[in-house]
Amino acid sequence: MKNLFIALFIMISGATYAQSLQQDLALIQSIFGKEKQELITDYMSLNEEQSTKFWPVYDAYEKERQALVRERLQKISDYAQKYGELTDESAGKIMSAVLDNDEKLVKLEKKYLGKMTKAVDGVVAVRYFQLENYLRNLVFAKIQGDIPGIHEMK
Repeated sequence: MKNLFIALFIMISGATYAQSLQQDLALIQSIFGKEKQELITDYMSLNEEQSTKFWPVYDAYEKERQALVRERLQKISDYAQKYGELTDESAGKIMSAVLDNDEKLVKLEKKYLGKMTKAVDGVVAVRYFQLENYLRNLVFAKIQGDIPGIHEMK
């Protein structure tokens, strides 16, 4: 599985920072040759009872998570579009919005960690969030690497 994640990272490195959520998911699918849910299914190795309880909670989480990712990508896009014209105030507003988004994501994860723990168990819930965070961090690291750094401004 580790080699697949390394392949994912290498493939993501060819993407642009303005990827939409659908493009991210399509990229994951193209690398692994399966839908994200299939990847999670393979990684999680849920039994039938766990699967029945896990997927409804996952679906609700994913819907909320996607909205936050779209919001974050929009803020990063704003930064990239305004890069040459950033002021202290506008840069601060964008960074504040990204940090607010981070807080929303952490709150969402805490909320759904509790729900998943009740639905399945703590070990299964943590295993899922490890995978989810790994995939998200790969995508966010690539995006961060593609946008110009503030030190590069003239």
